[in-house]
Amino acid sequence: MAGLNLPRSGHTATALNDGRVLIVGGQGLTNESYQQAEIFDATASSASTWTCARVTSLTNQQRLNHTASLLSDGRVLVAAGSQSGNTAEIFDPATGAFTATAGTLKGGYLAVNTLGRNQHAATRLADGRVLLTGGQGGSGQGVGQSAEIFDPNTGLFTSVAPMNTGRIFHNSVALADGKVMVLGGSSASSSVPSTASTEIYDPAANAWTTIGAPGRSAATVTRLLDGRVMLVGGANERQGNDPATTPTTNVSVSRTTHFFDPATGTWTDGPLLGTARQAHSAVLLANGKLLVAGGTGPQTISGSNNLASAEIYDPATNAWTPAGNMKIPRVNFAMVALPGGKVLAVGGSSNNLFQSSTELWDPATNTWAYTNNGTSDTSMSEQKGFPAPFLLSNGMVAVAGGSSPNTSTPTAAVELFDPATQNWTVLATPLSQARSGHFPVALPNGKFALLAGRVLNSFGFLAAVGAPGGAAGAVEIYDTLANGGQGTTVTTANAFFKTEGRVNAAAVMLPGGKVLLAGGSVNSTTGASTSEIYDPANDTLTIGPALTTGQGTSVLGVGLGNGDVMLIGGDKADTITQICRP
Repeated sequence: MAGLNLPRSGHTATALNDGRVLIVGGQGLTNESYQQAEIFDATASSASTWTCARVTSLTNQQRLNHTASLLSDGRVLVAAGSQSGNTAEIFDPATGAFTATAGTLKGGYLAVNTLGRNQHAATRLADGRVLLTGGQGGSGQGVGQSAEIFDPNTGLFTSVAPMNTGRIFHNSVALADGKVMVLGGSSASSSVPSTASTEIYDPAANAWTTIGAPGRSAATVTRLLDGRVMLVGGANERQGNDPATTPTTNVSVSRTTHFFDPATGTWTDGPLLGTARQAHSAVLLANGKLLVAGGTGPQTISGSNNLASAEIYDPATNAWTPAGNMKIPRVNFAMVALPGGKVLAVGGSSNNLFQSSTELWDPATNTWAYTNNGTSDTSMSEQKGFPAPFLLSNGMVAVAGGSSPNTSTPTAAVELFDPATQNWTVLATPLSQARSGHFPVALPNGKFALLAGRVLNSFGFLAAVGAPGGAAGAVEIYDTLANGGQGTTVTTANAFFKTEGRVNAAAVMLPGGKVLLAGGSVNSTTGASTSEIYDPANDTLTIGPALTTGQGTSVLGVGLGNGDVMLIGGDKADTITQICRP
């Protein structure tokens, strides 16, 4: 039995209608890419007479990490590859010749549509056309969520709806109903995180449906009044050929939204945001609508794109409408819904500068204004990134700790905002420890508790607080009304967690007032796979359910109506979703 005439990797092998196999491209022992093709003939009854012969005609381009798809008429579409730009060609077994297609590919990365794709997938549709998905663009630029269809009748490629998750080295398969399933792959061009996500393309509707939770980071997740969970925006989603999102982008930022229905345990796609955004903030309004504001939009070649825009989702109409622009763009900030309907936006960063300013959104006028009755853009005493404002039992808004402009030094300041006067007041007594990356819990009578986070350890380095044997301070309780309204710390027995310290964990209020603290980061490389439950009524910590994997920093947590808690994404597992029952 004959072997290949050339050593190859990164090539394709396609079974022809007559039983022979077409082998195209790849690279050899010295990493040179080939234009040579071969045909392996195993049609003879005896393996000893099987042959592998070179095709006389060379491919028009060197081909590596391309695709080769058998067409309905027996010809083969050979498309793109890392050495071939946006070109494609067709092999005709009857003549043994390769002929360039009439059109070129639309591309797998930037919307300028000139970079082609490689490490992509291709599947023939029921009508004979070929769907090409994902891959990298020219010179290994990023992961494409774009998709396109080749029509053998015209020889042209047409862009279609992009996938919900960018991927390379994935698989695609035609289903019996005419749809196409795309599975797995790697969700980053660095070849690191593999994705478990799966989605289905419907050619009739030109739409993708995610099966399972969508991969996402830097998104927001909110439980709506009807019990559904809404996931909005974020990174590692739509990029490339979505002209409504952004021309010429080089990072992935999403306009997509998704709903999880606890009753059915399924995800469905929601309406597209007006503006793609990540690292934004979202708050549920008393009327059941969802206000989303700020964040970063798709980064252009020339730089970042901080957003001041806001929009509102109305479940009754299943649509987004504009909600005016904030006074300044804000990223990694926070919002609090106030009694009476207004919304307070606090701190964050704007064009890489931490902010002390705060502003109010008024639903009556659909406009934003600085606090201090709109007369000043300086509100808090300190510039704060990643603030964690929360509503106290007396109607005041508190901000305790957080990241200072010197991100290696958290702040210990406690500040209160009075909605009636629109003034901020710094309490004389600071926290016992400067901390950031924590979760605040409002307690009765003007008190609050801070859970977890990072503090300076005995060596002067930031570390997860409360780790057994590490820096003490798993929980800090503070009374804003004590000491004549200047505040004081309250003794707590919870110096250390039962399991491990954690930073930027998911914290979810449970029925009955307890708090589940789950996931987060133990250190720069390890995500916490444990959870603990804090009971404010008794000031106690108990071990909660173990997680199937540590999801890391910025994991999103949301309580479901049945008492379960859903954990989504995180920097160590951005495609993982798990549900636990405390």
